[in-house]
Amino acid sequence: MQLFKRGDVWHCAYYDNEGRRIRRSTGCTDRKAAETRARLWERDAADPGHAAARDATLSQAITFYFGDFDGLVAAGRRARGTYDSYMTKAGHLVRIFEHPDGVTYEPLPLTQITHERVDGYIAQRRREGVAENTIHKELVVLRAALQTSKSRGLWRGDIDAVVPPRFSPAYVPRTRFLTHDELDRLLGELPADRASAVAFIVATSAEWAAVRRARREDVASDRCSVRVRGTKNHTRHRVVPIESDHQRWLLDLVLANARGQDGALFTRWDNNVRRDLHAACRRAGIDPCSPHDLRRTFASWMIQAGVPPHLIAKMMGHRTSKMVELVYAQLRPQDLAGLVRAALAHAA
Repeated sequence: MQLFKRGDVWHCAYYDNEGRRIRRSTGCTDRKAAETRARLWERDAADPGHAAARDATLSQAITFYFGDFDGLVAAGRRARGTYDSYMTKAGHLVRIFEHPDGVTYEPLPLTQITHERVDGYIAQRRREGVAENTIHKELVVLRAALQTSKSRGLWRGDIDAVVPPRFSPAYVPRTRFLTHDELDRLLGELPADRASAVAFIVATSAEWAAVRRARREDVASDRCSVRVRGTKNHTRHRVVPIESDHQRWLLDLVLANARGQDGALFTRWDNNVRRDLHAACRRAGIDPCSPHDLRRTFASWMIQAGVPPHLIAKMMGHRTSKMVELVYAQLRPQDLAGLVRAALAHAA
């Protein structure tokens, strides 16, 4: 890949998977931004399947699935009634996943369908009073659509890791979050730099990928805010205010112990993060946790402090408060009771 400048704008040249040379304007005046864009184009040109997989959406996956299903119906191998029933089930998938505000259609890339999102879907359908057997059938359609996309090279994920393979009325979405005491014990069992990465998540709600991209310059000079470099969608790259006492304490720990080089905030911790966290939890004598559980801890502590869900959603990079209310903002019974008492006292 080659970069060259015309006027103030950087252009690039690269080869596609058939050896053809492609020249394009990046539209960027900053070299680093231009290089990032050009590298993405180069990778997509060398591997068109990667580009297709990155851009494929849930609606497209469902369309492909029912296209194949319709062929089976025409061949007499599946019943038209089943097809119609599954179409209804798919409608709920599209409604919840791709209409976050209940009205506007926002395509959901398959790469953004996570276990946590599916947990949120299950929780919402239960709140809507839907029978467990109906939810099970809707998840069957989701699994089938993902499998169809995987067979077409449009999705490269692990279906069992995203959709519960044995959903039943006993299935409970993950609700793990840490108490203040548990976090203290966990931090004490980790090397200083890794403890600072854990503290960063709980202080800012950063996703694990954003932790890897974090830089020292992202922390405001007055330590009142932190830029979180999320990339999942346009709301994930955000600035998180540091207002609570526990956020300030955790951010101080981050800045004192993070050991990243060349401007990076943290050293690399890419492999076996979940395994390392589980091992540290065992040493600390607490239940295991994952990076997502640490993100859930951020939301739960904010809820306990009385912060409204729509503001927590903004800090977490969600477009609406739905995921916060259904998945992230978990409370212990005693915390819920305290918030109810405070609300009643305020109302009086």
